Amino acid sequence: SILCRKSLDCSSCSAIVLLACNPRLTLRGMGGLGKTTLAAMAVRSADVRHSFDHILWLNLGNMFVRGSNKNNLTHSMYIGCLRKLCKQLNISDEKFNVEIILQTSDNEISISAKTLQAIEMCKDYMSHLLEGLNILIVLDDVWSHEDVELFNFGDNMTSSFSILLTTRILDKHPRVGSSFIDVSLLTQEEATNLFAIEAGLDVVSLLTQEEATNLFAIEAGLDVSGDSDYLEMTNSVIRKSGFLPLGIRMTGRLVMAYRKIKFELSVTEIIKNIQGSTHYHHTAANPMLDVLDRSFSFLTNTKTRAAMKLFFSAFAVVFSAGDQLRPWVAFEALELLWESLLVSCENIKELRSSFVRYNLKNFTDIAELMVIMGLFDSYECEDGRKFRVHHDIMCEYGKFISSKVSIIDKDFMTKIEDGMHYSDIMYNTGSFLDQNTITFNRAIAENFDLKVKSRTLNNALSQPEVYLLSWLPLHTIRAKMFKDAVHILKGEEMLKLRIRCYGPEEGCRTILSYIQLYERESPCDVAKKSQWINVIEFLQGFLCNLKYASTKEIAEVGRALIVLGVALQLRSMWHDSLDYFTYALTVFHSIGYTEDHPDMVRASQHADSCSSLQVVLVPRDSSSKICLKYAEELRSKKVNAEGTSLELSSHPGYSIVW
Repeated sequence: SILCRKSLDCSSCSAIVLLACNPRLTLRGMGGLGKTTLAAMAVRSADVRHSFDHILWLNLGNMFVRGSNKNNLTHSMYIGCLRKLCKQLNISDEKFNVEIILQTSDNEISISAKTLQAIEMCKDYMSHLLEGLNILIVLDDVWSHEDVELFNFGDNMTSSFSILLTTRILDKHPRVGSSFIDVSLLTQEEATNLFAIEAGLDVVSLLTQEEATNLFAIEAGLDVSGDSDYLEMTNSVIRKSGFLPLGIRMTGRLVMAYRKIKFELSVTEIIKNIQGSTHYHHTAANPMLDVLDRSFSFLTNTKTRAAMKLFFSAFAVVFSAGDQLRPWVAFEALELLWESLLVSCENIKELRSSFVRYNLKNFTDIAELMVIMGLFDSYECEDGRKFRVHHDIMCEYGKFISSKVSIIDKDFMTKIEDGMHYSDIMYNTGSFLDQNTITFNRAIAENFDLKVKSRTLNNALSQPEVYLLSWLPLHTIRAKMFKDAVHILKGEEMLKLRIRCYGPEEGCRTILSYIQLYERESPCDVAKKSQWINVIEFLQGFLCNLKYASTKEIAEVGRALIVLGVALQLRSMWHDSLDYFTYALTVFHSIGYTEDHPDMVRASQHADSCSSLQVVLVPRDSSSKICLKYAEELRSKKVNAEGTSLELSSHPGYSIVW
């Protein structure tokens, strides 16, 4: 096992001992060290799997709260995580579909208190579900150690419960009993061996530095086992990768790509080319930028290299979902994006011909080359071939490229051919990235619309509904095409397709997630807010007109109406939401639900929360009458009425407000 350190050798029983003896084990270190790979190797060990009834996995890396320097999970994020755990356990997630019951009188403090209470109730219920089972949960890419406590179900369990987490962040206040493994850089031997494997050389065991170097020479057809220059040349390439596993993998894949495209070169010549590359500007601040950028160096033609970088960058920017940084994307959607760039962007049309010199005849060849380069993962399924970015650092590299130059800049080709100067850190929130994000998303959305209008869609996409449901609304919103997005979400055929694929409740939740995305994109646009309210109202009308025969499907319509009603409550439309909850109760009554059925109770609670508190007239001498704490001061007019509290002495903690 190449990536395993001595402290976590997955080929022995040490992983089991560490996980069994430590209720919380943390793998920590900088990005690209292979922490996730180590965790995956540990839990895939047969001995480890036999030690636990269930091994659960959650990636928390993309769970960020907008506008916050932390990523503490919101209630909706936490519920989403628990539902994923239920899916892995193959149990119902019905109990985790419940929203917080809000009231018209709730202020910020009371809402926060209700949120915390709801989260604790969900945590307790998950502990109840796991009771009696030996559980290991892996929390990957943790950015806030406060989040970990939300998944510490073992506090309320009598059976075994362990947490394995990976993080780049130091826990300043570790929990008692926690253990840590600092994942270090690879040793020279490990690095050399990994490099040889990724370069396509046959290595079956962990080699010493001398063995790996000699084997490398043999595979290259060279008899240089004692050649110190060759040894230094190989080690120099490895050192350039900073001894980071991801960096060495990418450098090895670079050799592999060289051998595929420039098969006439020997391994030695390839290494010399990599060593002698002067197109890239080294930065001590982030060596991974050098490694990732150097992955394109085998493309000696500047236009082809620019086109490959652009295609990868556009993919990373466009295909990122709210809850997934690296989602799987159907090849047809990928092809739709790349085709749209070549058609719609004047500055890059000339790049098409540059692929021919490398025998890249179509987008399939380009995507497969990116797999060889280590930029993409891929797999084949019934729906066809799917791709995703290999590592989250590569996603940021893709965004980094788009943050450096605008594709609508008339000097685009000149700038990108001259290379990227790394005077900045990877994250760049400048206008170029925002501008390119809009351009990329607009290009693919308009290309899809063009194919629909020209009736060539079914010829271009064998399953157009996959892109339509999964990506089109997201892309139109990110492209600031809000009118088009409303039109798409209000389309009857679109709703029929979405409900057929996901069901009424999940279909409504998905549409609401798009509305939330818009509100984040343009939070102060009051005029367009009414359009999205119209979408919710259209959904309600559509659901009410659905004709279902089965009780299960009708009940789901009722639950979908509750979801829409809560969405209106969150937008302070209390009286409108009451209609939704009332109709949900009617739906549940129609299928014979009793008053104590969980769905009836849920709808009733939401309906009651919409009611304003009634004022009841009582006799002057009643013990229930309200009394102002500062009544005498107000009567005497010795105080300013506007600045005097209307706190009640009869009901401590309450006051009159208007």
